[in-house]
Amino acid sequence: MSGRLYLVRHAPAAWPESLDGGGPRYRGRSDAPLSPAGRLEARALGKRFLRERLDAVFASDLRRAVETAERLAGGTPVREVPDLAEYSFGLWEGRSHEELLREGSPEYRAWLEDPFSVAPPGGETFREFAARVEAAMEEPLRTAREGRVALVGHGGPLRLALGELLGLPRENGWRLRLDRSGVSVVEWAGELPVLCLLNDLSHLQSPDRGAGR
Repeated sequence: MSGRLYLVRHAPAAWPESLDGGGPRYRGRSDAPLSPAGRLEARALGKRFLRERLDAVFASDLRRAVETAERLAGGTPVREVPDLAEYSFGLWEGRSHEELLREGSPEYRAWLEDPFSVAPPGGETFREFAARVEAAMEEPLRTAREGRVALVGHGGPLRLALGELLGLPRENGWRLRLDRSGVSVVEWAGELPVLCLLNDLSHLQSPDRGAGR
């Protein structure tokens, strides 16, 4: 094995009620710092990476990703990459799936049926999203093939990147579970990317908490 890439989803954020109340909501490019629980999880990530010698750390420029990356970087400069940010839901950010369904918006139904071609109002299509993430991944991947690189980001871009590395169809990337603060690892056997670890949360275990989250 030559290089190693750590794909790390950011720790939990402190969302305002407009983005967090009443169940899961589309957040996408909305920005928020880490929550108190998120800072604890980011600290646990930092302890995990103490034994790793990272050659580079890349992160989305959204605060929840940058703050997580700074905790695990161990003195390695964090390089912010705006195009690694989460998918843009446009005017639907802060809204829930149930709310939008109740409104009966034809735009929303069209997006659900074909998100690769239809964009949320003020947002982007999945095709546009994939194109920008793949372009933004070029330097981290190039660096990771020769050293140890951590990439700290969001569920959508990380699933897309991991799916591309493993040769999965884009529509199957959503079948990869990537929890907040989870760590996945890809190494290279010659030219072949090999998944060595998926969504590991062992650094969050404690006697009173167990392995679950």
